[in-house]
Formats: sequence, structure tokens, C-alpha cells
Amino acid sequence: MASKTNLHQLFTADELVTRGLKLYKQAKYEAALEALNAAEEAKNGGADLEILDIRAGTHSRMSNLDAALADARKMLVLDKTYVPGYLRTGRILESMDKRELALKIYERGIRYANQSHARYASLKKLHAELKQNIAPPDGINLFSILPVELLEMIFQYLPFEQVW
Repeated sequence: MASKTNLHQLFTADELVTRGLKLYKQAKYEAALEALNAAEEAKNGGADLEILDIRAGTHSRMSNLDAALADARKMLVLDKTYVPGYLRTGRILESMDKRELALKIYERGIRYANQSHARYASLKKLHAELKQNIAPPDGINLFSILPVELLEMIFQYLPFEQVW
């Protein structure tokens, strides 16, 4: 493979993105990163949502979650309506066991993201599933646990206004 400095001279940015995606799908993550970094360089350091998304996924597959999260967050800075940015950021945060923060990202995505995007429904679904998984358990029904006599004793000490 050509060196990183030569890749952006040999190929256009779009060709490098296509090459990076192909290498990512083949699980050749180091080479994919090389191509994606060269694509960014070919755009004169200009951030691109597609490059950032694929690169965040590549970092994630390589268990480099901090770098993956950095790219995912850049996507949200560039375009707060970009649904894949919220999906990618949320999944990375879940992988980092930061589920509460992931839930907030999904909520922000539901509020700001493009609702006509094909993957918006996935965003809502992930939000609902995560919310259900981290919600505290339902309260305990004392009426089903305690004997009636004990409940009567408890209610004798409560002022009438608090019962209703």
C-alpha cells in the first residue's frame, strides 16, 4: 500500500472514502484508517460527515473508543440534524458503559435530528430500549406484601390529607 502521504496525491478524496469503507467492511481497520485520514487530508483537513462516521466505526471496531467518540462528537458539531451522528455517538457511549450519557444523546437526537431521515426510527427505538433498561424498577406495592393489620396500623399514623 502507498504511504499515507502519497495516498491523497494518488486518489481523490471520494476515492479514498470509498477505499476506506471497502477496507472497513473487509475488517482491515488499520488500512481503512489510513485511507480515511488521507481522504480528510485530501480535503485539506476539512471534516466530512461520511469520513467521520466511517472512521468512528473503525476506531470502535479497534476498541479505540476515545478516538471513536471524538469523531462521533465532531459529526454532531458539524451537523446537529445528522441522525447517524447521534446513533454512532450513543452506541459508543453505551460501549463505554456510559448509558445515562448515551440516553441524553439519543434524547438530543430525537429533538434536533432530521425526522425524515431513514434511520430516525432507529434512533427512537434505541432511545426507548435504553430508557427502559436504565429506568429504576417500579415501586414496591406494600398492599401485596404487608398483612392488612400492619397496613391499618401504618395508616392510623398518617394525617388524612396525606392519604388522599
